[in-house]
Amino acid sequence: MHYGYLPGALPLRGQVVSMNMPTENDSRDTWRSRIGPMAILWVGIGIAAGCGLAQPSDGIAGLVAGIVAGVVVLVPVGLLLSLLGARWRESLIVGAIGQLFGLVASNFVASSSPRLLASQGLIFGALLGSTAVGFFYRLPRLIFGRRAVYS
Repeated sequence: MHYGYLPGALPLRGQVVSMNMPTENDSRDTWRSRIGPMAILWVGIGIAAGCGLAQPSDGIAGLVAGIVAGVVVLVPVGLLLSLLGARWRESLIVGAIGQLFGLVASNFVASSSPRLLASQGLIFGALLGSTAVGFFYRLPRLIFGRRAVYS
C-alpha cells in the first residue's frame, strides 16, 4: 500500500488517505511539470532550426528573422505536445538523432544546403520523439495494462 510519503509507510494518526486521490508524489508527471521544460526545449529547437533555415546572403537580419520565425512557429507545437503528454527527454534525444540523420543524408542527396536538411531532421525527429514514444510505448500500457503488454 502506498500512502503518499514513503513506500510502505503507514499514515499518521488521524490522517485519512484515499487510494483514488493523487498524492504529492503523483504530481511529478502532470502537465504542469512537463510544460516548462518542453517550452524551453522547443525554444532551443526553434532557434536551431531558424539558424539552419536562414540564408547566408541575408546577413544578420535574415538570421534574426529565421530565429524569430522558428521560435514563433515551434514553441506552440511543443506546448501542445506537452499538454498531450509528450516529455522533453524523448523529444531531445530523437531530435538530435534526426539532426544527425539530416546531416548524414545531406552527403548522399544533391542538396544545396546541409543546414536545411539538418534543421528538417531536427524538427521531424523532435516531433517523432514527442509522439512515437507515447503512442507505441505508453498508450498500449494505458489501454491493456502492464500485464497484457509483457505477456
